[in-house]
Amino acid sequence: MKFTFRKSLSYIVLILVMLFSACSPQAKPVTLEEDAQKMQVTVSILPQKWFVDRIAGDLVITQNLVGSGDNPHTYEPTPGQMALLEKSDLYFTIGIEFEEAWMDKLIATNPTMKIVDSSAGIERIPMVGGHHHHDEGEEHDHADHDHGTEDDEHEAEALDPHVWFSPDNARQIAENIANALIEQDPKNESSYANNLENLLEEIANTDEEITSILQDITRRHFMIVHPAWGYFAHAYGLHMIPVEIGGNEPGPADMAKILEAVEDYQISVLFVEKGSNMSLAQSIARQAGISEIIEWDPMAYEWAENMLSLGRDLQNALH
Repeated sequence: MKFTFRKSLSYIVLILVMLFSACSPQAKPVTLEEDAQKMQVTVSILPQKWFVDRIAGDLVITQNLVGSGDNPHTYEPTPGQMALLEKSDLYFTIGIEFEEAWMDKLIATNPTMKIVDSSAGIERIPMVGGHHHHDEGEEHDHADHDHGTEDDEHEAEALDPHVWFSPDNARQIAENIANALIEQDPKNESSYANNLENLLEEIANTDEEITSILQDITRRHFMIVHPAWGYFAHAYGLHMIPVEIGGNEPGPADMAKILEAVEDYQISVLFVEKGSNMSLAQSIARQAGISEIIEWDPMAYEWAENMLSLGRDLQNALH
């Protein structure tokens, strides 16, 4: 079977932006002295950098640790990143796994750096595919039972760390970042506050556009290899069917349930996370008769465009 494999539209947009930037007049170069006076900020993942850049503009210098294509669960910072971390005034966490393993080392590198949880106030949802369960009193559904194994039944309920894929959560993240920047740099409070207001409007407009994009879909179940988009599904009334079970490849019994779900929900597209096991995705697609595989990037920089791209991909897959 031949597969149609394509990357999400956000990649094309990024290339066009880079080409346009290359042809645009160059901004006045920033001197080393001016850079040295700016607040230094480090964030865990690339999407957080987008929020900081939108709110702070050129008032701060921001580095991210986990980038596009990196695994946020197992990432290890490079020596160069650790060197830059020594100069950071603020570090924004977001609750991903690598922080648990590395935070003590990051703090030891720069004990004076202030740690701020950019996800504070966000209520996390269970990780789809993290264990075997379904709500009491509800009909047993493929999207809810996560085709889990018996071993999963004994595991504690895992919470989904991918909180940035929800407009409501994005608003909370933006406000947390803005408040921390203002507290650290009160002389520029008006700039941060104005930029926050513009960002919140952009998030609201993005939310409205996605709702409009998805208003005429005829199906609501989509299949994904790694279930990183639970908050997006929750926000827009969709159901995510994961292939991975607790981060592991499906066994024979799980595979049977996946094939059953493909038939029941007329799955025609398989979504796969950038950097994940493409051979697994192709094997699942081949067995299930799925002809199209689309790659999504959970670490894409442009939050708004990435969210819109997800909406367009799902519109095409679920029409």
